[in-house]
Amino acid sequence: MKAIADAGVLYQPNTVANMLALTFKELSPNPNLRPGDCSNPYSSAWTTSNFEPDTNSWYTNTSEGVMHMVRPGFAINGPAVMGDPKFHYSINAITSCTGRKEPMKYTEARIGFDYTSGYACITPSLLSKVIPAAKFVYATDGVEPYYYTGKYDDDFKTTIVFTFFAGTQCLIGARIEQSDKAGKRFLRAQSKFLQCKPEVEKEFCKSHKISSWSDGAVIDQMNDFTAERCGTLGALYQVEPKTGADPEPPPNRKFSSSPCDN
Repeated sequence: MKAIADAGVLYQPNTVANMLALTFKELSPNPNLRPGDCSNPYSSAWTTSNFEPDTNSWYTNTSEGVMHMVRPGFAINGPAVMGDPKFHYSINAITSCTGRKEPMKYTEARIGFDYTSGYACITPSLLSKVIPAAKFVYATDGVEPYYYTGKYDDDFKTTIVFTFFAGTQCLIGARIEQSDKAGKRFLRAQSKFLQCKPEVEKEFCKSHKISSWSDGAVIDQMNDFTAERCGTLGALYQVEPKTGADPEPPPNRKFSSSPCDN
């Protein structure tokens, strides 16, 4: 997994297959995953390519794992029995209707290793020994994730999430994710948009009254006004040069009962 994340090759199924010593077959696309209605300017249309091993996979129950490990309940998560190891892999090619919140065209991919405990009992200490850069991040409801950042450049970011659970010894599952929207170039464009947005919204609020976040029609007008003055994220991304520079952090904005209270 680390080698795949470091190489940033999730958009290349043949390369992934070679690195995992597997052969893939592409499944028939699900037509329900291709919305195309652009009446909502924030909508997107996408095509999903799903892959699965077409021969017997090494990712299965082994003597090194704990078959059907019991996961105790914690907070809102009830007790559960882990299933047999399952592999899934998808690549999404996405087209935005307007580019309001995303590039006009971009790609995301995900590889999942579910129920890892049946394949091998990987403990947090073993993970830290093998991948010291995997860092624990506090979560809730018993979930105990570790994050590892692989290839991260202007084009995309690749991340591995290793999931443990309170009261269990072995890793429950892991996933590798790669997204153009997490790349430095898009994040720089997003930062510029978020820096422009507050001042433009203040200008809009001088001539419009918005009493709460539920005033949908007026908020839509404000969003249109902001996109016109600042540019859409898609447009800003299109002209953002490839410099490799880290993005600036987004400005802090306090919570308010109305968009015009900021």
